[in-house]
Amino acid sequence: MFITRYNLSGAAKSSVDVNYMIYTVSNKNLFLLEENAALLPTLNMYPEMPAEAVRRGIELKRERFDKAMERFSWKSWNGADEKNKRQ
Repeated sequence: MFITRYNLSGAAKSSVDVNYMIYTVSNKNLFLLEENAALLPTLNMYPEMPAEAVRRGIELKRERFDKAMERFSWKSWNGADEKNKRQ
């Protein structure tokens, strides 16, 4: 979540790897990606991703998160999982 927050804050001086934030960083950042979905395509990205690819990547991350959470009870969630579940 810290990497995602930093990259979305505008503090990054160089390009932002949105692909990494979507496909590599854990699901803990899902709610941040969903809240900032409109901002992501406007960032200075490397590698570049079209807005549709960003949107679809976030959707896939949501699907993977929801499927993974089916295996757990609410007792095993942490704060980020709870926030993601409410989105």
